[in-house]
Amino acid sequence: ESDCFAAAEPQGRGPLSRQPFGLLFEALDDLKPGEVYLTAGGSPNYALWGGLMTARARHLKAAGAVLDGWSRDTNEVLATGFPVFSYGGYAQDQGARGKIVDFRVTVELHGVRVAPGDLVFGDLDGVLVIPRAAEEEAIRRALEKASTENRVREAIERGMGLDTVLPDDLPPEAPPLDQAGLASLERSVAQADLSPFLRCQTVCRIAPGKPPEPLFEDRHLPDAPLIGALTGQDATASPELARRARAVLEARLLAALYHRRWLAEPRPVAIRVLPETLSSAGFRKLAAAWPRRARRMITLVLPIAQLIEDLPGGAAALDIARKGSWGLALDAAGPSELRALPADALGIGFVRVPFSPELLADPAALSTVRDAEVWLSGADRAAAIAWGWERGLRLFQGRLVEKRRG
Repeated sequence: ESDCFAAAEPQGRGPLSRQPFGLLFEALDDLKPGEVYLTAGGSPNYALWGGLMTARARHLKAAGAVLDGWSRDTNEVLATGFPVFSYGGYAQDQGARGKIVDFRVTVELHGVRVAPGDLVFGDLDGVLVIPRAAEEEAIRRALEKASTENRVREAIERGMGLDTVLPDDLPPEAPPLDQAGLASLERSVAQADLSPFLRCQTVCRIAPGKPPEPLFEDRHLPDAPLIGALTGQDATASPELARRARAVLEARLLAALYHRRWLAEPRPVAIRVLPETLSSAGFRKLAAAWPRRARRMITLVLPIAQLIEDLPGGAAALDIARKGSWGLALDAAGPSELRALPADALGIGFVRVPFSPELLADPAALSTVRDAEVWLSGADRAAAIAWGWERGLRLFQGRLVEKRRG
């Protein structure tokens, strides 16, 4: 694009001097399906694009237009849905003010050089130009980044906070957690504020026709996403190290409960812990900070799978919890674990089980819980609560419960 001062200059020596709009019509007519019309070089005193140009470009199945200047006929262009990126709307037409002097040549927009064949991508956030030579690598890295961001988004939806360390450099296939990663995690956990990672949901007693009655807050750190975010390694690939890493996180979670700020304003909570955590130094500090008469405010949630895996260790953990007068719950991953409840699971207050297709297929497993109250997690839909009511359940946890409380 070049400025001019008349539609035609008869005295001009160049062939475009006597041609209104210069090569505009030729450039527009030369558009191929999927191509983007991109222009630069004129002054911002007139519009470089309008409704008629949009109609022609759409007919030729062009992908859009990018202008280093203004556009006009805004309502008409918007009504077509054709993507046009410009400074905005300006009524002054090109007329005798500008001419296209060449096309299918390299141009420059604000220091960005664009050559024919380069990839142009635009959305509401702006326009991106990818040189043809870098196209394959740029697309590959963009897809990797999108995959990582999707995993981070899923982790946030599972309870991770917004102030987490986004693992932008975490490859889609992260290496397995190793000893160095575990040591790095211990250092990070000792220094970092983990409150943004903390997932909290209220467990409520809900009866038909009555408002939710809050009982306690379920608090836990999502170990696999958090370990991945802090170490860049995959905790699921090494179960033994993953368990040790989880113990590190649980120690930090316990420390928050015997901090003076929490002790000054205690409230009922449930925390998920491994059996061996009840023999740790951190748990002994918790017991020393909490008087026996107040310990029922803390419900220790022990995973059934780990209790069964090490029956002597599991029995010892249950014994510590009972003798310490702590609230006690078991965490079942599904109906198969409900049916495998430890024989000495007397004195358990609650059994937590997620609402899942497996539970829907085997609701009779609930009948194996006789001396405790079932706490149904994952109550994200009204159907889950209604299903629980039909089976006599009254304790629920999930997104819908949070909404009903709000």
